[in-house]
Amino acid sequence: MKRALFFAVLLLLSVSPILAEKISEVHIKIPGVRVTSDGSYQGLLADLYVEIHDGNGRTFVDTMPLTEVDTQAGARLARQVSCDLLADSADSVVDDCSKYDFFYIIRSEYSMIGGPSAGASMAVATMSAMLNKTINPYTVMTGTINPDGSIGPVGGILEKAYAVYLSGGKYFLIPKGQSKVYVPDTTTSQSFGWTFISSGVREVDIAGYAKANWGIDVVEISYSEYALPYFINYELVREDIGSIEFATEQYTQAMRKMADYLVFVAEGYVSVLRDASNSTELNQVYAVLAPQWLSAEETHLKEAVELYNKTQYYSAASKGVITASNSLYYFNLIQYEASSNKSKFVFDFISDVEKEIQDAENLIEKHVDSVYDIELLTVAYDRIKEAIDLIDRAKQYYMIRDYVNALGYSSLASIRKETSLIWASVTDDFTGNLDVVFEPSKMSSLALERFELAKSSVVYAELLTSGSFLNYASEGLSKAATALAKEEYVFALFEAIESRANANLAMELREATDEMIQERLSKKREDAIYAIHQAEKQGMLPILALSYLEYASEFSEDAPETALQFYAYSKEFAEIAKELSNALLGETSYSENTITINPTNIASFQYSNEIIVFSFLLGFAIGLAFVIIKVGL
Repeated sequence: MKRALFFAVLLLLSVSPILAEKISEVHIKIPGVRVTSDGSYQGLLADLYVEIHDGNGRTFVDTMPLTEVDTQAGARLARQVSCDLLADSADSVVDDCSKYDFFYIIRSEYSMIGGPSAGASMAVATMSAMLNKTINPYTVMTGTINPDGSIGPVGGILEKAYAVYLSGGKYFLIPKGQSKVYVPDTTTSQSFGWTFISSGVREVDIAGYAKANWGIDVVEISYSEYALPYFINYELVREDIGSIEFATEQYTQAMRKMADYLVFVAEGYVSVLRDASNSTELNQVYAVLAPQWLSAEETHLKEAVELYNKTQYYSAASKGVITASNSLYYFNLIQYEASSNKSKFVFDFISDVEKEIQDAENLIEKHVDSVYDIELLTVAYDRIKEAIDLIDRAKQYYMIRDYVNALGYSSLASIRKETSLIWASVTDDFTGNLDVVFEPSKMSSLALERFELAKSSVVYAELLTSGSFLNYASEGLSKAATALAKEEYVFALFEAIESRANANLAMELREATDEMIQERLSKKREDAIYAIHQAEKQGMLPILALSYLEYASEFSEDAPETALQFYAYSKEFAEIAKELSNALLGETSYSENTITINPTNIASFQYSNEIIVFSFLLGFAIGLAFVIIKVGL
């Protein structure tokens, strides 16, 4: 009886997705490559069917023959990208993809080489099914799908192009930058009765070759939505938000307050370094290095002031942090070198900073009276938990007697503590109609959700690529996991958000040319602005997203990949702004017209002055400026 009941339940579970009503279905050809019996490569076309059923947001993949796991991961990503793109379109008929189940069915006569090259086709097919459009059977596309909708590089394009020709295709869409390929080339020559055979490669322009020999048009496509006109004669247009001024008075005032404090602190720290550099008691090495350090930080301070005068307050504040960090770290090195007991010097410093962090955590006001306070306090808690993480690293270095690194990490922890307090202090500038206590524990579900998203992105990125962005992503994911275990949910949330952004960038920048990076800079900025606009429509003031948007522009010319990173952060934090409020307040409704701005008199900024006095009594600052550059203020 029990066995019969078991099989009955199993049968019900296996057929339940099929019983859900089918909303739409499309069929598309996807190209692949197989290895023949003689070891050569042959292009072929497989069939992809995408079905959408009533459901609850699940993704099903059915392949025959079996494919690699990256094909399955590509299907999940294609579904996510498609839902995001259509949700943002001006005339979208899709409101919530969680109402549907998505089925990806692949059928092929032969087993193809594993790879995610069907991802872009899956995205196009998904959007076509969601829009209930019929696909042009004479168009075929190859390319991976990236989280921002861009199309990534693949192999075997020449073989795939030939397969498209044999099938009667007219258009073959390929990733941008891949119309030139190199193929094996063997030449034979005769000399003095001897035959010489040399092997090499030659460049083939696929677009020209395919048009001349097979009559098909090969078109480079950079983003999946740009392929829609070729498949369904449809252009995806995002909602027009016009020329909106995002830097509102609320945002400007908050950033000006931070910049006033941090640039002023930087001036003081440069002064401390100047005094130490002019000392007649420096040893021979530091007598040479100290003036060079001072000159560099005076230049950085000048840059911070210039940014402030241009009203780029977040960038000025971040530059102030870098300047103060470097200046006081150098000062610490000078003091450390002059100390008669170096171990005790570093131990005492770490102990002092750890006590400061504990005191600062207790000082952060937990009362929330404005919806704007929620994001500010979330950032403040993230920065204080980051300071705790840094001081723990400093202790680890101290235990192995690496005193220089121990001093650097503990100095960085000290400045992170300061930025935590200044973020918290900005809540005084907003008044609303709320009366709740900020409880970080309420962020647990949101932190876990974002952690799982980040983990999926990192795992998928590891299948495709490597590099610095993936390293950042893996490190952030590890920190998020540790923070979750410690129930430090705000820190886990922020690390997960940045981890996912970096993993996505690792995929999006694979084999990207300078021209493609510039195109993506423009697109990333557009995506960030749109996300900020959506957050503001919901009554949010996404301060961190606005800050990162401003900060990214500082790197656009000299460090475009860093600019892309901060544009990605901007978009992610704009999208999380409403979720932060919902996590703390539930689905409470609120309106920005219930929030008032409390003008700040900079001349009587008592809170900042108290912190400055406290900081100078300690006499230490921060090192590891490269870390600050990556994380901003």
